[in-house]
Amino acid sequence: MIPEFKQALEEYALARADEQFMLGPRSAEWQGRGPTSAEREVLARIAQDELGHARLWYAWLAEMRGQDPAQYPERPPAEWRCSPLFALPTGDWAFTLARQFLLDAWEVAWSDLALTSPMPRIAELAAKIGADERDHLAQTSTWLKRFGRNAARRRLLQAGFDATWPHTAELFAATELDTWLLDAKVIPDPAMTRQAWLALVDPRLRAAGVFLSEAMSPGGAGG
Repeated sequence: MIPEFKQALEEYALARADEQFMLGPRSAEWQGRGPTSAEREVLARIAQDELGHARLWYAWLAEMRGQDPAQYPERPPAEWRCSPLFALPTGDWAFTLARQFLLDAWEVAWSDLALTSPMPRIAELAAKIGADERDHLAQTSTWLKRFGRNAARRRLLQAGFDATWPHTAELFAATELDTWLLDAKVIPDPAMTRQAWLALVDPRLRAAGVFLSEAMSPGGAGG
């Protein structure tokens, strides 16, 4: 394997793992203060799923590097690779719902496209992660629609999306190393992933009464 290609795979796996490991605790923070006991229970399950996904990526990375996967979560914060949206503080329930929904949709879009990867391990990860994320998206979509029925809560929800949406561009940014993987078509093309993501996000936001400004719309400057 070409050294640059191997490095690209390792860095990609590390970024995906770090993101999932970061998101898990963000969801878990609501276990004692979620709106209802049912929502707290679901968020606890989602948190466990996200941590499980992180362990899958860390395990593959450890195999490639011949290392112990347990060491990766213990790294200094400066060494973590994580898109900003995953790392933002928990915020209120509307913010949490907006972030979780957007990331669930992103993972479903990514997983669906990655199923056809010529690299068996990536296709396998996509199948395992995608099954969970489709459940997550169904749940957060239901919460989103329910939360948007009330005018006051819909304003909070709008504020949550106003705060999270600007950070979504990073989800579709490719690094210089990623070009090795993109040229070999082993990871989904960011533009195709974004198109699939928008197809999931846009109708659900409309159903919840969330307004996308021109800058936030699919063809706008912020998208």
